[in-house]
Amino acid sequence: MRAENAVRKINRDYIQYARDVAEMKNNIDRQLDMERAERVGLAKGRQEGHAEKTLEIARKMKEMGDSVEKIQTITGLTAETIEQL
Repeated sequence: MRAENAVRKINRDYIQYARDVAEMKNNIDRQLDMERAERVGLAKGRQEGHAEKTLEIARKMKEMGDSVEKIQTITGLTAETIEQL
């Protein structure tokens, strides 16, 4: 009888341990997902900021009378995009 009780206790302890490990893994995975999402968001924000700055430069160059070809060379924008500014 004592051996059966000991085995039951070991089984309960093991099941609890497995649940605890699974919970820790889920917490780590969740944290990693949040960190990845933050990095992606930062990179996207930098790209959007760069694109806005490029358009701003092109707009100013166009206002100053620079040619479309010169604006294309400096900004890398297409002639169509520059014409729409």
